[in-house]
Amino acid sequence: MQPVLRALTLLLTACASVAPPPCAATNEWGTFRAPTPKSAQRLAAEVERIAPRLRAAIPGLAERPVDARFVPSMHLEWMSAGIAGLVTGTTIEKRSSRWIELREKPASVEEQRTLAHELVHFWLGPDWAALPYFLEEGLADHAKDTLIPEGSASSNAQRVRILSTVLFGGLVLDANGTAVHCGAQVGIGSGEKVEIALFSSDRRTFPTVGATLAVHRDALATVRDPEKYAVMYAYGYLLVGRIGVERLHRLCLRARDAGRKLVPAEWVLEAAGLPLDDPEAWNRAILELDAGARSGSPGPKTPRD
Repeated sequence: MQPVLRALTLLLTACASVAPPPCAATNEWGTFRAPTPKSAQRLAAEVERIAPRLRAAIPGLAERPVDARFVPSMHLEWMSAGIAGLVTGTTIEKRSSRWIELREKPASVEEQRTLAHELVHFWLGPDWAALPYFLEEGLADHAKDTLIPEGSASSNAQRVRILSTVLFGGLVLDANGTAVHCGAQVGIGSGEKVEIALFSSDRRTFPTVGATLAVHRDALATVRDPEKYAVMYAYGYLLVGRIGVERLHRLCLRARDAGRKLVPAEWVLEAAGLPLDDPEAWNRAILELDAGARSGSPGPKTPRD
């Protein structure tokens, strides 16, 4: 399992002495730092290529100059070792400062996708303040899959296996490898097989979607287990893809106007067309996500308003 994970890191004294890399390049989007001038210029060029498309795709982003850095080691001190080992980029916020840290992987699609993901986090502003943390992750991943779809199929296939296993016990495939339904208990036909995500814990101990939607970025440090993090991450991606970016933005504005710290779970599930008491709706949603992964689509089917 290698999801690209992100942390909006609230560091206090640990970041007081963080020094940026020595070399810098600038353009209309901001300042870009790296160990060498060539790397800094390449990072600046990547942002210049991705940023206009990203800002056109997501409403309500804050107007702030980008501070992005290629670093040999990211500042993830608060994060559990298991989760930190999966992270390829992070957006750090300290008082009035905010910057992106990335591991440099020259000319790779993974690097470009991570950068797109982190730019979403970097630019989210007051409009999105009520967004639950794992929906923010889903929004960032949905944006990167839309802008840079290369490499998205394997990540979506992982999410399908995770969700089908946690919710139903597995994913049933026909003889051609096409997913036909979730749930190993339904009965397996001739030539069919069951695929599951391999977890070290009983799947019944994993977070519910309700628990996932209750996590605010301020409480992220309470999520320590990488497997449980991956489950919540998968929920976030599925829900964002079904709701859609514009409608998710409207939910955040509605919650802000109502004085809510987070968009209520019931609003999210209604917008996604996924009632908690309708397992068949969840079954269909997971199969649609699987079909999207196979076709190269950036996300699951979005219900009609």
